[in-house]
Order: sequence, then C-alpha cells, then structure tokens
Amino acid sequence: MQESVGQELISFRIGEQEFCVDIMAVREIRGWTQATPLPQAPSYVRGVINLRGAVLPIVDLAARLGLGATEPSVRNVIIVVRIGHRLVGLLVDAREAYAATNDPEL
Repeated sequence: MQESVGQELISFRIGEQEFCVDIMAVREIRGWTQATPLPQAPSYVRGVINLRGAVLPIVDLAARLGLGATEPSVRNVIIVVRIGHRLVGLLVDAREAYAATNDPEL
C-alpha cells in the first residue's frame, strides 16, 4: 500500500543555508530581474517589478532574515509566492530541489 504525500516543498539556498516553502504557495520561479527601487521602503525590499501587468514587490530574503543583503546576479532567482491574498517575489541565491514528505513536524 502506497503512503500518500502529506506536503510538497521547494527548497532554495540563501548563503550556506537551505530553506523550504510549500509548493502550493509558489506561483513561479524566474531569473533575477532588476527591480525599480521604492523610496522609504525597508532595506530588505529591493523594489518592484512588472509581472505581466501586476506590480510585484521583491523581498531580499537574506536581508529580511538578518543574513546580510544579497548582491543580485544572473545566478539568483526570484520565487514568486502567494502570501495571503498578495503575490511577493523572494530573492534567493538558488532553487535547489523538490521534496515530498509525510513528516507532520514540517
């Protein structure tokens, strides 16, 4: 009898650390795009980009977590996630893998 998967995750890297987000929250993963800065925004908000006509705020997740600001390059990716009723782009170092788990602790 095959056990059903409880949760599906996308893992990504920030520096030497690996993090995960529920795959159901991920809308897309895209390459780094220069963001338009916003005046008086928190330091971890890189700015906004145009995502098919929608204004998408870009959050430097390393800076938000206190791990230092990211110097974006072509190797970085933006993971577009839905948080509540909003879309947000998370700037991370790299997407790592897909994982499925039954662990209720996650």
